Amino acid sequence: MIALFQVTAQTLTRIQQTEGSVIGEGVLVFHRPGLDALAARLAPMGHNFIGAPERLVDTPQRRTDLEVMLRGPDGVLINVTERA
Repeated sequence: MIALFQVTAQTLTRIQQTEGSVIGEGVLVFHRPGLDALAARLAPMGHNFIGAPERLVDTPQRRTDLEVMLRGPDGVLINVTERA
């Protein structure tokens, strides 16, 4: 999957690669059920989600997948989504 996202309505500042995303950086995207179970499995290995899982759109008309981000062992940004 190759996707291009634009984040708006936020003040973008330069951040360290381990604390978020950098404009133009690649992201691996995986679909997986059970984000809570994934978080519990990764925590003992020292991997934590960057923020809480959230839906980008959650309205009566449209509900997107639940998604969360984390960094892999090599610093690659990973987005994990749970189908709505």
